[in-house]
Parts: sequence; C-alpha cells; structure tokens
Amino acid sequence: MLRGFHNIKSINPGDVVLEIGSGDGFFSKFFYSNTVKSIDCVDSSKHALSYYKTSKKIKFICDDFMLYDFKKKYDVIIADAVIQYFKKENMPSFLLKVTKSLKTSGSFTGMTVKRRKDNKKISHHKYEFESKEELTNFLKKYFQEVEIYEPKYLERSELYFRCSHFLNEELIK
Repeated sequence: MLRGFHNIKSINPGDVVLEIGSGDGFFSKFFYSNTVKSIDCVDSSKHALSYYKTSKKIKFICDDFMLYDFKKKYDVIIADAVIQYFKKENMPSFLLKVTKSLKTSGSFTGMTVKRRKDNKKISHHKYEFESKEELTNFLKKYFQEVEIYEPKYLERSELYFRCSHFLNEELIK
C-alpha cells in the first residue's frame, strides 16, 4: 500500500500516466485512476489482466517496456519494483527510455528493493542498490531533482524515489 501512497503524491488531476511493470493493475485502479486523464499500464505478462477491464481510463499494453514504441509523452512514469530486474550495465538504457517517454515537466517515481546488510539478494533480481546514496547518485545522472525515502522494515528495506527535471541526453555521461 505504501507504493500507492508514495506515487499518488506525484500525480495531479488530469495527468497522463505510464505504469511500468504494472502487474494486475491494482495500484492503477485503486490509487491513480480517479485522478488522472488516462493510464497506460505496460507489463510483459499476459496474466496481468485483473483490474484493467474495470476502468475506461486504464489501457493495458502487453509488451516489454524496452521494446514498445510509445507514441506519446507522459506527465508521470511509475516504476515500482522494476529497476532491480535490470543488470546494472543495462540500467542506463532503461533510464534513457524513461526520459524519452516523459514530458519535460514530468516526474519519474517508484521504488526498488535495497540490498540486505548480509548481502543476500532476492534470486531473480539482477541488481539491488546498496544504499540510498548509491541510488541517489545513479538517478542524479539523469535527473536534476531526486528525492529518496527509505522506510525501515524488519527483514528488508525499500527505496522510494521521485525524480524530475530530466537532463538532456547530451549531458548524460
């Protein structure tokens, strides 16, 4: 639930939103759809169809975010529990695709799992950031403004981010 409350802070009435890795669409349906103009939910799983048919504002795109050709720009792009599925060397391509799909005044928001102190990572994750500072430094290569929030849990920690004012591609190194 924290994901939904975190992301809704970035959404304004009438926004056009993209949710990457949206799964069954729970957050789009119950947190975002009442406020936005429209939501495009992209997920590569054909089984991710639960809530999409219950709102005319939600469009489900069954495809890989990295391969899909988006025809519009978004006010807000949400990526909850998505970044950790990319190898570190592939994350720049992911962030460039995000910035190309985002309006100049748009926001990129979401969360990722932080690596555990004992260095054990979830087996299907490709990369987990070691610290709030590491994620901040990474995102600042692409965005001028980066906010990170780290709630504490007993067994794991998550890093919630909100980014805005993306840098021009020429400035990204």
